[in-house]
Amino acid sequence: MISQFVAWATRISATWPGSRTEASNEAIEAMTGLGARVAALELDLRDRDKEIRQLRQEYELQREQTLRQRNEAAAVGFESLARQLAPTLSQLATMQALADMDRAVQVEDILKLFEKVEQVLTRAGLTRIGTVSAMTTFDPRAHQRMSGVDLDDGDPVIIRFVGYRLGEIVLLKAMVMNPTAQTRVL
Repeated sequence: MISQFVAWATRISATWPGSRTEASNEAIEAMTGLGARVAALELDLRDRDKEIRQLRQEYELQREQTLRQRNEAAAVGFESLARQLAPTLSQLATMQALADMDRAVQVEDILKLFEKVEQVLTRAGLTRIGTVSAMTTFDPRAHQRMSGVDLDDGDPVIIRFVGYRLGEIVLLKAMVMNPTAQTRVL
């Protein structure tokens, strides 16, 4: 816009020979300097816009690479866990097939296999919340009440069903009940 004004002022000065004065020459030179400054700023702005686009592209590529690496790591971790559980799951499938054929399956054998599964998951970071029939204090972050009685943080409760957490993440809250309830614990 300024460069257009300078060009317009220069053309007017050229058509009126006696109209150019020293003040108008200085004004034209100042406008020309401003025009050059504006042109330089526009060039800087285009360069920065280009740099911002490049940075956004690099960020998107980095984000996609991180997501891909995270998915690959999760797949490797799951494969490792599945490999550890496969023998026990095979034994459980065999016991299920025997039960489907009306063959006797020992409860103790099933419980031993459950222990093996839980050991593998414990090594992977899974931990129990509570022990069945154990008395503890109510913690709403780790416990869920079973009865209709209101419980406050710190009230005594009995664990009815264990819960599980993975690291600090609660996957399943332990089901608890008021110890004064008349319900039989298992």
